[in-house]
Amino acid sequence: MQRVTPTSAETFQPVEEALRDHFIPALLGEEDRPPDQKRNLYGLSVKSAGLGIPNPVHTAASSLSASETCTVALSHSLRDNVDLDVKVYRAHVSAARKQATKDRTASAKMTLEAVLNGASCLESRRIERTKETGAWLTAMPDRLNGTELSALEFRDSLRLRCGLKPANLPAKCDGCQQNFSVAHAVSCKKGGLVVLPHNNVKDEWHELCARAHTPSAVSDEPLIHLGQAPNAAAANEEVLPELRGDVAVKGFWRRGATTIFDVRITDTDAPSNRNQDVQKILLRHENEKKKRYLQPCLDARRHFTPLVFSVDGMMGTEAAAASKRLSSTLSKKWKREYSEVCGFVRSRLSVALVRSMSMCIRGARDPNAHCSRATWDNGAGLGLYR
Repeated sequence: MQRVTPTSAETFQPVEEALRDHFIPALLGEEDRPPDQKRNLYGLSVKSAGLGIPNPVHTAASSLSASETCTVALSHSLRDNVDLDVKVYRAHVSAARKQATKDRTASAKMTLEAVLNGASCLESRRIERTKETGAWLTAMPDRLNGTELSALEFRDSLRLRCGLKPANLPAKCDGCQQNFSVAHAVSCKKGGLVVLPHNNVKDEWHELCARAHTPSAVSDEPLIHLGQAPNAAAANEEVLPELRGDVAVKGFWRRGATTIFDVRITDTDAPSNRNQDVQKILLRHENEKKKRYLQPCLDARRHFTPLVFSVDGMMGTEAAAASKRLSSTLSKKWKREYSEVCGFVRSRLSVALVRSMSMCIRGARDPNAHCSRATWDNGAGLGLYR
C-alpha cells in the first residue's frame, strides 16, 4: 500500500500502535510497550542488529518515493501512449533499486549509531555482535531441514538478542547453589550442560560434512598423532600426548588430504574478555588451537581448521571460511544457488547454538539426577519392584 498509495505517514499510525502495544510485547513476552530507542532498533533489518519489524510511519514516504522513481518511465509510456524501451526500463529500475537500497542502508546506519551512542559499553558490544548472529532468526522453520525451534527456545534467544533477561529464571543454580544468571548458565560446570554448545556444533558440522561428501569420509574424534606404538614407554621411545580433534573429513580442502576440525565455543562477554575486541578474542582462540594441533597435522600431511564460535553464534575467521567451502561443495552437489546453501549452512549452525543456549539456561544441573541407584549382586533387591 505504501508503494502505490500517496497517503500521509499518519495514515499508518494505527498499524504502528498495534505493533508497538500488542505485537512486539507479545513476541518478547513483555507487558509494556518498548521505548523509542528500542523500537527504532527493532525496526532495523536483522543484518543491522534489528528484528526486521519496520515502523510503517517512518517507511511510508521512502517507499512511495522509491516506487515512483522506479516506474516513472512506465507511467510516462502509459499516460502519453508512447513505446517503452524494455531494455532501458529494466536498467533504470535496477539502478533505482540499488539507490533505494543504499538510502535504506545509510538510514539504518544512522539509526544504529544513534542507538549505540545512548548504550553502555557492554550493551554496545552485544548490539554489534547481533549484526552477525541472526541467521536463526531469518531461517524458515522446517522440520526436514532441522531449523525448527520450540516457542521457549525462540523466545529465550529473542530476548537475549534484545538485551532482555529470559523470563522465569531460577534465583539459585540447582547444581552449585550460586546466584543464577545467563552468564552463570554458560560457565557452570555442574551437570555437564556447559559442553552442550560444543557437542551440538560438532554433531551439526559432522552431519553437514557427511551430506557434502560421503558418510564414510567423515569420522569423529580423530587422533592427531598417528603411528605411535602402544608400548612406546616400555621401549624408551618418545611418548606423544593422545590429542584428538572433533571431526575429520577426507577431501575437504584438497582431494586426497584429510582435514581435522576442532570446535571451541567461547563467551565473549565473560569478565576476562569484556575489555577486548570480539574478533580479537575469536582470533586468539583460533591461534591457541593452531599452536597445539597445526604442526602435528602438517607433519602427517593433513590440514587443521579450528572452528571457533561465540555462545551467541558469531563465527571466527577460520570457521567462516570453512562454512563457505562447505556451502560451495553442497551447492555443486545439490545444484542449488550458492547463496541459498550458504544461508542454509549458517542457519543450521546458528540454530544448534540457539538450542544449546536455551538448554544451558533451562536444563537441570541437580547432581542427584545423575546418581546411580543401588544394585544387588544376588538379585534380592528385585523384590522392591514387585
